[in-house]
Formats: sequence, C-alpha cells, structure tokens
Amino acid sequence: MIPVSLDGKKVTEIYQDVFANKGLTSVVFENDSQIVHIHARAFQNNQLTEVILPSNLQRIDQRSFMGLDHPFAHSGHRMRRQAILA
Repeated sequence: MIPVSLDGKKVTEIYQDVFANKGLTSVVFENDSQIVHIHARAFQNNQLTEVILPSNLQRIDQRSFMGLDHPFAHSGHRMRRQAILA
C-alpha cells in the first residue's frame, strides 16, 4: 500500500528504483493518494499483474515499469498485463 503520507508529510512522488526488484505482484495506492509523479525504474523488475493508478497522477517516466514479462496496456489510470500475441 502506497500511503497518502509518511511521518506527517504528503507522499507526492515515487523516486527512481524505490520499489525495483522487490518481487511485487501488485501496487495499491491509498484512497486520496497525492502521487503526481512516478520516476524512472520505480517499479522495474517485479511480477506486477495489475496497477490501478491514482487519479491525480500527472507523470510516469519512461521505464518506470520496465523489466516485466508482459507489457502493460494503459486504460485511463488502470494498467493491466496483456499477453503478446505472436
């Protein structure tokens, strides 16, 4: 769970490599999330199957979710893994 605040400070960004290589399968943002920016490689090399992004998110850097077995399809603020059809 990505919280709205930590130690009384609003969480507005997820910095590079913070959740990289952690074996995550999902990412959940707390209701009323204040996240506006997800930096490069923030969630790289995890086993994510679904991410529901907060509505006030403004920027996702390139490679924020790189290294996944399957690409994610962006649908509004929802990302779902889709199999690659050959």
